[in-house]
Amino acid sequence: MHPEGYDHIIWTFEAREKLSLAALVILGLNWVGSLHSEYYHVWGKKFTATKFMFLWSRYVALATLIAHYCFIHLFLARGPVAPSFCRGWILFLSLSCTSLQMSLVVILLLRVWAVYSKNMKLVMVVAALVVLPFIVSFELIGRNILHDDNLNDQCDLRQTPIEAAPLAAVSFLSHLALWFTIFRKRNYVMPNDKRLMDTVVNTGNVSFTVLTLIVAVMIPYCFATHSVNIVLIFVVPMVPISMLSCKMVINMFRLRTDRPPDFWIQAKSYLLRSLHPL
Repeated sequence: MHPEGYDHIIWTFEAREKLSLAALVILGLNWVGSLHSEYYHVWGKKFTATKFMFLWSRYVALATLIAHYCFIHLFLARGPVAPSFCRGWILFLSLSCTSLQMSLVVILLLRVWAVYSKNMKLVMVVAALVVLPFIVSFELIGRNILHDDNLNDQCDLRQTPIEAAPLAAVSFLSHLALWFTIFRKRNYVMPNDKRLMDTVVNTGNVSFTVLTLIVAVMIPYCFATHSVNIVLIFVVPMVPISMLSCKMVINMFRLRTDRPPDFWIQAKSYLLRSLHPL
């Protein structure tokens, strides 16, 4: 191997290790900073679907980033890695990141359901839209990551899959639908619930902005570099996704009523029960 090519690989691994450590530190600091709220609003409550999504979003993300950093530090930082070894690592990261995105989407979809409980057709349309990105993602993973010849010595895809373009499009459309359906209801609320609705709308605005930025930055970057950096695509997004999910669930618990929630309709039973549905 040419010395310049070898130096590039070493730099790539060093940059990947530092970026992975930064992601782990940021998420770890967020976890430490929210421990008091987590203990007060989550751990003392009965086990519900919402509590499960919080625990999944918080601790699967932490466990994945810890395992990922150890894996990089012990194996990938030493130089070129066999494609078959990379494939298992990439599948682990992709499945973890996808499950965290699913958890966030379910939380956002529950909010839509709570507001539009009398318009289930609209809820079903939004639900169908949010499923599309995951179908495209699984198609992309199956067609590109499962083949060793698509991976280079840095454990990146050799070229940007053509499926990345439709993935960006359907991801944007699905999150636009989740955001707009809540945003358009911001004024359809009783005066006593204005603070509640403001919180829901504000977290929706932040969620839409962050998720749109992830898509708007990551996908064009992959096409510009003609490769897919696995850390940028899977590891970096885990941090804001986990933080968003946990923040929204804690807000849901903080704003709950005294009525014990049902396991599956917790959002509807206390999050937005007094909003005027269409």
